[in-house]
Amino acid sequence: CRDGVPHTPSRNGIAFCRPSYIARLNLLDTMGGCGSKTADGDVVDGVKSGPGRGQTKAYERALEHSQTLLKIELEAKEARAARAATRIQSLTRGKQGRSIVPPLKQNPCNRYRVNVEAERFGDCLCGWTKAEHNTHAFDLDPHSAKAKRLNSNELRNKMAKKEYATCDEYLINMNAENFGDCLCGKPKSEHKASALQGEQRGTPTIVDSEEVRARFAQNEATTTCTKYRVNVQAENYGECLCGRPKSEHAASALNYTEMERQLVNEQELRQKMTAKEKTNCLDFRLDMDPNAPFGHCICGRHVV
Repeated sequence: CRDGVPHTPSRNGIAFCRPSYIARLNLLDTMGGCGSKTADGDVVDGVKSGPGRGQTKAYERALEHSQTLLKIELEAKEARAARAATRIQSLTRGKQGRSIVPPLKQNPCNRYRVNVEAERFGDCLCGWTKAEHNTHAFDLDPHSAKAKRLNSNELRNKMAKKEYATCDEYLINMNAENFGDCLCGKPKSEHKASALQGEQRGTPTIVDSEEVRARFAQNEATTTCTKYRVNVQAENYGECLCGRPKSEHAASALNYTEMERQLVNEQELRQKMTAKEKTNCLDFRLDMDPNAPFGHCICGRHVV
């Protein structure tokens, strides 16, 4: 441009110089109107008025247009700066990445091998995805031996065997803190199958109930009572008439009570019962005297 300033495109596509355009607007403002020959405004009745209406609207439109252009230019500069920063950052990261990550091969390899450290699941060691490989890349290596199928026993033999405890017989400890611990202190899961099955044990012997009772700790009899008889009016349940509990009696005293129960028949029980005394009055007649108790006979005895 002759003014030494690059052209700025306007909305209608006409190029103009922004400094010279603004200078012309200022010149129009000093002339007093668009196309006017005088610098002053209109004179009405000898009084000078302000700038014309057409001049004011033209100035406002030009000013608004100039502000719009400045805003567009500022946004364009910000966009270029943002793209430049992004470009610089991508170049820097690309250089660092190439120094760390091996370069990607131009074509997928002929033997697909999974890269366990890849960012994407299923990527090969060559850097390409699984879907981009050829079908021959999934075949076994022809130079390697054919895969051999193993049965379950061979697989178990290859696995690391668990170390078991040296205890030969698993006996549960009822006082252990952890449920199921053996007397040796080890849990049940650390014992061998032979220790759990009890291969060295013999057939369990059937023991009579009398022998089992004889093994229990027996309390010594502390009373000399030879006949245990329950006192139904005692404060403590099961006490004998002698005042001592049942547990302090000897076995002979308890057995005597059982034998005595078996020997007693119905006739003996009737003789032991105490018959209630009856009156000899043969004719019950109610005493109507108001001072007499209710239900008494004239003989002085109650109806029952």
